[in-house]
Parts: sequence; C-alpha cells; structure tokens
Amino acid sequence: MFKQYLLIAFRIMWRNKTFAFINLLSLSTGITFCLLIFTFIEKETSHDRFHANVDRIFRVVNHYSDLEGGTEKSALQDHKFVEIFTESIPSLVRAAAFQKAGAWIRRDDKIFKEDLAFADSVFLEIFKFPVLAGDPKTALNDPQSVVIVREVADRFFDVEDGNYQAILGEMLTLPKGEERLFKVTAVLETLPKNSSLQFSVLTPYKNNQPYPESNNFFGNCSVYIELESAEDVEGASEAANSLVEIHLAEKFEMARRFFEGDEELFFEFILQPLKDIYLNEEIWSAYEEHGNIKYAYVLSSIAVLVLLISSINYIMLTTGRTIQRLREVGMRKVLGGTTRHVINQFLSEAFLNSILSLLFAIVLSGLFLPVFNQLSERDLTLFLLDKNMILFILALILVISLLIGLAPTININRMNPQDIFQSRLSYKGGKYSSLFVIAQYTMTIGLIISTFIIVRQLNFLREKETGFNRHHVVVVSLPDDFSSNEINRLKQSLVSRANISNVTGSDRNFVSGSSSNIMKREDEQTVIVRFLRIDPDYIETLDIPLIMGRNLSWEAAADTFNSVLVNEKFLREMLWDDPLGMKVPEEEDDSENPTVVGVVQDFHFDSMEEEIMPLVLHMNPHRNSIWSLFVRINASDVPGSLDDVTTAWKEITPDRPLNYTFLDESLDKQYDNEERWGKIVGYGSGFSILISSLGLLGLTLLIVTRRTKEIGIRKVNGANYTDILLMIFKSFVAWIFIGLVLATPISIYAMQQWLQNFAYKASISVWAFLLAGFIALILAFLTVGWHTYKAATRNPVQALRYE
Repeated sequence: MFKQYLLIAFRIMWRNKTFAFINLLSLSTGITFCLLIFTFIEKETSHDRFHANVDRIFRVVNHYSDLEGGTEKSALQDHKFVEIFTESIPSLVRAAAFQKAGAWIRRDDKIFKEDLAFADSVFLEIFKFPVLAGDPKTALNDPQSVVIVREVADRFFDVEDGNYQAILGEMLTLPKGEERLFKVTAVLETLPKNSSLQFSVLTPYKNNQPYPESNNFFGNCSVYIELESAEDVEGASEAANSLVEIHLAEKFEMARRFFEGDEELFFEFILQPLKDIYLNEEIWSAYEEHGNIKYAYVLSSIAVLVLLISSINYIMLTTGRTIQRLREVGMRKVLGGTTRHVINQFLSEAFLNSILSLLFAIVLSGLFLPVFNQLSERDLTLFLLDKNMILFILALILVISLLIGLAPTININRMNPQDIFQSRLSYKGGKYSSLFVIAQYTMTIGLIISTFIIVRQLNFLREKETGFNRHHVVVVSLPDDFSSNEINRLKQSLVSRANISNVTGSDRNFVSGSSSNIMKREDEQTVIVRFLRIDPDYIETLDIPLIMGRNLSWEAAADTFNSVLVNEKFLREMLWDDPLGMKVPEEEDDSENPTVVGVVQDFHFDSMEEEIMPLVLHMNPHRNSIWSLFVRINASDVPGSLDDVTTAWKEITPDRPLNYTFLDESLDKQYDNEERWGKIVGYGSGFSILISSLGLLGLTLLIVTRRTKEIGIRKVNGANYTDILLMIFKSFVAWIFIGLVLATPISIYAMQQWLQNFAYKASISVWAFLLAGFIALILAFLTVGWHTYKAATRNPVQALRYE
C-alpha cells in the first residue's frame, strides 16, 4: 500500500515539474542549513568528551565577591592547592595544575616557538591523550623531562616510519632564562581539536619560573582533580570549602581593605565538570580554549528560520493547488477512501519530497562546507554515518514530513465529496497563502535588517577614532627571553634606518594581555586601574596627545620607578582636578607610590567592546617586560621599510624568525569574529530571499493560472499590462508591508541584545528597515512581474478558451 502511495506521489511530482522543482530546491536549502549547523553544534558540544574518565574530572573554580556588590568566577589558583586538595579530599584520586606560555625550543640549529605547558607529574594520568611513545605515568617524573606532540617530534627529529620510540631520550633546549637541556620522555598523538587543553610541549610544573605569570589575585594556574566517582562531587566540594578559612585567610585580609566597612566577603570553591568548560562563558579561563554558546543559538535560530521558510513554501504551494486536487480526493472518498487514506497520500508525497530534498541537501552541504568552515573558523567534516547525525536526519525528515504533509490535508478532509463533484466549492486558500507570505517575509526581512545593522556596527568600530595614529605602524613580537640589552640594540638598529622614523616598546600589542590593580579614592570608593608598560618614545610614536604636564624621560633616572603618566579617565574616576605631583594610591605606604608627571588624552587600548578604563603608563621593569615593539615606517615605501625591519632583526637575532603584524590590521582583526557571524547571518538572509522568491514564484503561477480567464476578459475590455500587474501585485505589497511591520520590533530587540556586547555602538538607523523592505519589495516585483507579463501578453482568445 505504501508503495502505491509513493508511486502516485511520484506521478504527481512528474506532472507538476515546476512546483516539484520549487519545493525540492526550497526544502533542500533548508535541510542544507540544518546539516551544516548540526555538524557545527555537535563539534562544539563534543569538547573534552574523548577522555575515558571525563565524568570524573573537574576544574576547581573560585566564586567570590566583586567590588560592585555582585560575584565573579575565575579558574586561576595558587599551586599549593594541588597538594592541599590531594591530602584533604577523601574521594580525590589525583590533582594536577596546568599553566601555559609561548616558548622558543631549540635543538642544534633548529629553533621554533612552541605552545609550552607546565603540569604536575600525574597530569597525563588524569587526561587520557593518545600516546605514540613513552609511559604517561612516568613521563613527567624527571624535572628535566619534556613530552612533545607528533608535529614537534617531526620538526626537530628525523623520525623514520613513525618510530617515535626511537627519539625517547633525545634532548631539547629551552632558552628562556638559564638555558637547560630537557629529555624527551614521551610523544603524544596530535591533540584532538575538540580538546579545551591545547599544547605542543609539556614539562614539569616547576619549570615555569622564568616565564610570564598571571597577576591574578588568587594565583596563576588551573587546578584539575579526578574523583573516584562522579557522584562524589558534592562531598568533594564540601571538603574543598572547609579549607577556605584556613588557607585563604591572608588573601581575605588583603582583599578587605578594598571593601567598605565590615562588609562580609563571600568565597567558595566550585567543582566545574571538564565537559562544561569549553562553552561556559561565565567563568574566565586563562589557559583553556573556549567557544561561545551564543553562536550555537544564533546558528540554530537561522537554521530553524530557513527551514521554516522552506516548509512554508511547500505548504503554501500545496494548499494553493487544493482546487486541482479536490476531484482526486473526492474520487477517493466515493470509492471508500477514509480520512486516513487521504492523509497517508499527502504524507507519502511529503516524505518523498523530504527524501529527495535530503539527497540534494547532502550534495549542497558538501559544496558549502568549505565556505562554512572558513566563516566559522572550524575544520568540520560531514560524517553522515555518525550515530548522532543519523538520528538527527531521521528526526528532521520525520518532522518535515509531518509538518508539510499534514497541513494541506486539514481543509481538504472537511469537504463533502458530493459538494466537490457538484462544483459547490469555492477556493478559500487565499487567506492561508497571505499568512504564509507574511510569515516568510517577516523572517526574511528580519534577517536582512539584522545583516544591515551588523555591517553598520562593524563599519562604525573600524572608523571610530582610537585616540592614536594606528596607520603605518609595524608591531614586532619579541621572544620572552629577549634581554633589555637586546631590545635596546634592536631599537637603535631600527631607528637608524632611513625608512623608520620612530620605535617604541610596550608590554601590550593592543589586542592581547592586560595588567590591572585596585585602588582606593579619598572617599574610600574602589577603582580598577589598568597598567601599561611603555618607554618615553611611546606617545610620540603613536601620536597620543599629551594634554598636561610632561612626558616620561630617558634622562630622568627617577622616571623609571617613581614617575607615571595617567589618562583623562583616571582623573575622572579618582576625582582629581590637579593631578600633577599627586601620588598614585597603589600601596598604603604613600612613599612607595609613583608620582603623576603628565596626563595623556584618552585612547582605546582595548577593543570597542570595552569602555576606556583608568590607565597608568609606567616604565617600571619589575611590573612587566617589554614584549612588543611599535615601528613607525615610511608610508611611501612599505616594502623597503619591511626590508629594513627584517635586516635589523637578523642583525640582533639571526636564529629566530621575525614575527610582525601591522597595527591597523591587528586592531581590525579584533572584530573578525563579529564579521564572520555577520556574514553567516548575511548568507542566511540571502538564502531566505531565494527561498521566499521561489515561494512567491510558485504562488504567482497558481494565481495567474487560477485567474487566466479573468485576465483574458480584462484584456478584451481594454486592460493593459500595467493594470494586470497592479491587480496581482497589490496583494503582495500589502503582505510584504505587514511582514516589515512585524519584523521591525523583533529585529530591534534581537540587535539590541547583540549590541550590548559593545561599549561603543552605532545607532540603529531607520534606513536599515526601509532598505530591507525596499529590497523585499523589488525582489517580489521582479518575481511577480515576469509571470504576470507572460500572462498579460498572451492572446486573450487563448485565455478565454482556458476553461
């Protein structure tokens, strides 16, 4: 019986090829979006789940009072808690710290910058990374040992036939601080991309001393614990929190001076499951990779919208062709067919369309996957035999088939067969068509508006004044082990060249890293202040206006430790009118605090997502090192300038590759994430326009076919093409206008939520809404106009013979 239903469904599709093509193209586009986005979401939610004991691994998180009356969460701990937790939590099996830093690794004449991690000896017992050679249980026991991944082994050693066992015992040099030799004790397979812990070289934790550390109040490492069972987490949490008053009393005492009166401080340890780390934005992570669950929601919403628009097309066209199917349904009922038989026929047609659309969607997904990977910055593969993918496809086909199969049968089954054959029925599907068109264009116009607002905001961010001259500045990244002498020699070599006008150094390159401290005003209010290590050439090289006082100086020896510059925001927050000569209230002993000698104009040292914060610019080498050089080059000879930079670099450090970027490009890349997702929304709106146009095309065909005789009569009575076009098009104009009215508040709300991510934002212009409506109207006009033109230019005699 089911075979017969499918055979009839295929015959109906073959007789109505145009409508079948529209339905297939619409549904396959919607399913393509769903397949791609499901692949993305499955990849995002699979992070860290490859560890055999993932349910028993937890990261220790601090949950504590902040200065604004709320609470914050941070994953950084003091390393001492590894031993404390091991001794004090009965259900704990193992505990290990994890910390990361960029590092140069050398072997003979080969030197590469690697992603170096520091961990305790049991780290590779907690985390089950695939091992190619060595024993993970003992690999980190020797203080002078290193564990490397496959790529590092291939870079430094001549590995034959994948025999990584042969390189165990070979030596690598870590040049940071005092150069030391480290023995390779294990080789790991390439770390899975869905691991939130990423590194290329791993060494015992004690070797972290020469490398930069976080200035976080609580510590500078993540601490992971493995419990005997996942059910032990509540008891382990209670045991951990019983240690707070004993081991954090000194920290509480330090923190209390920043809180008013006798305000009670809140603190607790939270045990965060490993599999919840990657998509958790609430907890700040220093060393773990993380994603953004909001993007999964955005993509899912786009996929649902596109699929709904696709499904609406099918329902609208099937409902619109109801009159053509009435005699078929009436004959079925006369011959004994029941409501169930009619429903089965329509469901069979829907199922056949869904299956064929799925096949087309698989092909389209393969074609669009590279583009989607580029936009989402993922390396996704469409693995159709994956269990979760199979279940998703089955559920998707079932939902689509039920949705598009049952909807058209609602009205048809209410009809009496006698009325059908006596032609006592009139078509009442117009009201449903209007609702479907309104729904489609509400979603489509909403996506178009969102795309315009995202583009406008990104343009605003790139064009807004930063407060300094960002153009024609090359940012040179310095190795961690560069000495002050090497930095000075490099600066002298650079500035001596004709194509280079200024060179300066800083601990920040504007797009990564930060240093801050808490200060108290005279009224006891607390202020969070950012610190920036600079040299006296900084404000001249970047053209930052000095609006009060003097610049820091190389000649004034006291400036290195005792003098600072501040920005205008610092004055406003500290309530200072005359800052020159004032002491920055960092320490309680005012004699230890530096003096303000100048004030610079506010400039954006963070992205536009953040407000400008109070800033102190200092030269103190004890607070931070110089990690970036800013080189202002000749704008008329960029290639020659880059050659000068390269030559100067090779003079000072010939064995290391030069790593540089252009400052303006780096600043623009801060918003690459938003731009990528804007493009994805743009693709969604583009496909929505395509699908809606296809639906409108099909609906126009139905209307023109149904009104063929009327068009012929109007032409005989003198109507021209314009009259007929307006007759048909006026309904669509009203529907699109209603769609615009409905889409406007929805889009405003959605975009206001997105714009909350930015401290500086463009206004939502009314032109975005008008332009979106105009685009929808023009596309509808082109779609409707073509078929109306064909009908209006046909010989009226043919139209009058139509029935």
